Amino acid sequence: MPVFNPLLSKLNVPLNTVWRVKANLYPRTQWRVHHKSHVDYFNNSKRINHLTTCLYYLNGSNRVTVFDGKRKVKAKGNRAILFDGTNRHHSTTPTDANCGISINIDYNKS
Repeated sequence: MPVFNPLLSKLNVPLNTVWRVKANLYPRTQWRVHHKSHVDYFNNSKRINHLTTCLYYLNGSNRVTVFDGKRKVKAKGNRAILFDGTNRHHSTTPTDANCGISINIDYNKS
């Protein structure tokens, strides 16, 4: 976890509020691939109530994160987006960079 401390500090997220941290690595593809839509968690447990998802893009590319099939967020290096992880979303692959790297953090905001 120490490798994530600078990011958590910048987001003002105490370590004891973090429910999950994972890294994503999407290799370059010739054509953009849309991954399956999903939610990061279901809001059906008191243990994970009021969680916020932070998606932090380490590098820029032409890949996007798509919310509900409508809103798209471009992967820009050093950009963090915060959202309710119960919202359906999916990622795509980059076609203009060797890979797309992001960190996904689910934490209790309240």
